[in-house]
Amino acid sequence: MTAAPQRLSTRAWALAGAFLFLLLFFAYLKSSPADLYLDDSGETVTVAVSLGIGHPPGYPLASMLQRLATRLPWAASTWRVNLMAVLWGALSATLLGLWGLQQALRSHLRPRAAFIAAALLALL
Repeated sequence: MTAAPQRLSTRAWALAGAFLFLLLFFAYLKSSPADLYLDDSGETVTVAVSLGIGHPPGYPLASMLQRLATRLPWAASTWRVNLMAVLWGALSATLLGLWGLQQALRSHLRPRAAFIAAALLALL
């Protein structure tokens, strides 16, 4: 007979998610360029500032959210648009990491080992 998988409380899930998000956010922010980068970086910033249309598919939701970021009162527009990319990247990697944590706990790993495995999965 196999033992039931460990369960974390709601508070533990929230703390794990918040910690993982902050870890990823600052790791991504540290490695994010402060200026234009390769490929579509210039076009992305131009579309965000002018609220124009980028090349297909155009990414309308991303363009509108980046437009809101360009309204922030500090730093250059390029940095603010990159900040939005960092924010959404950290959020999606956090969700992936929490899913990995859930899967690791189901496979009977200890919570600390499961969190480390989830953080490494999110950083990949």
